[in-house]
Parts: sequence; structure tokens; C-alpha cells
Amino acid sequence: FTVGFFIYKDIRPAGEGVAVEPADEGDNAVKVEEISNTSVPKPTIPPPDLTRKVVITAVMSEESKKQALEKIAQIIEPLKGNPNLFENWVELGSYMKLIGDYEGAVIHWKYASAIRPKSFIPLANLGDLYLHNLKDTVKAEKSYLTALAVGPDQVMVYEKLSELYRYFLKDDTKAKAILRDGITKNPAASERLKYILDNYDLPR
Repeated sequence: FTVGFFIYKDIRPAGEGVAVEPADEGDNAVKVEEISNTSVPKPTIPPPDLTRKVVITAVMSEESKKQALEKIAQIIEPLKGNPNLFENWVELGSYMKLIGDYEGAVIHWKYASAIRPKSFIPLANLGDLYLHNLKDTVKAEKSYLTALAVGPDQVMVYEKLSELYRYFLKDDTKAKAILRDGITKNPAASERLKYILDNYDLPR
């Protein structure tokens, strides 16, 4: 029994931050706000309640449910003594998403972001959860934009945000703008974004 999630490892060394300046797209620019990473603040929220009841809403076999709950218990155990284990919170949120406990996923990924404010990982995961599972495009957009503010080199997040604008909000102007922004910031790693933009207006 395994679980996959949007992004597991941050490719940037812990503690390294990037200040972001959005490309100038005029009045139609998608605003990726600059975030200062000169210092790491203390978490602004308390650690999640590890005794919170886990709610399974996903359609799963009893064996899969059992295995998921056992794995969740394993992930939680070290957090009882050390709430600063970033990867545990990320993985815990991913298991919550897998079993359909979306509230739990939000709680744990938000705390992961609070203890590692320079990581795009929990923010991108939240964007995906809000968009596809909770159907909240406002929160999805905010999460993706914040993820890009701290991880402007994450080409996949630009693509996901462009999909939000294109297919969910029906805003081609913003979709193209965020693709251009990703290309501008990642000229050597944006072939996928260039392809999407170059073929954007072809029949779907």
C-alpha cells in the first residue's frame, strides 16, 4: 500500500529563499507577490491536534483503510515528540487526502507551511487539493501563487495555475500570462510551458 502526492522533496536546500519579481505583463499580469526570506519566523499557528479523529470518506477496501490508518499512526508518532518534522507533516497531509479527510490534509499542510515558510511543497499541495477536491478556485489560486512566490523555479506549478485559469476560470488572458511568467523566470527549463503557450490557440 503506497501513497503518492504532488511533490514530496523540495529540490532547494532548506533555508534557501528566493525573492520574486513578476514579469511585466501590463494590466493583465498575474501578480506573484515578492516574499522576503531573510528570516524564518516562528509558526504563527499552534501544532495540529494529533489526537484529532481521522475521517475516511474515500471508497477503499477494509484492508486499505487498515493499512492507511496504520501508516498514519506511524507518521504521527515521532511528531508527538518533535512537531518540527516537516516531511512528516507533508506526508501526513498526503495520507489524509488519500483517505478523503480533506480537512485533515488542509490542517497538516498549513502547519507544514508554517514551519517551513520558504518551501513551495505544502502550498502547491494545498493548491491541488483546493482545486480538484474542495472545488475552491479562490483558495487554489492563492495557494499556487504563494507557492510560486517561494518557488519560482517550479515549472509544474506554473502549468497547474495556467490550467486553473484556462479550464476552471475560463480566463485565457491570465492563463497565458502565468505561462509567460514561468518561461521568463525559467528560460532553461520551460520547454513544456513554451509548448503549451505556442499551441494554446489551436483547436482543443
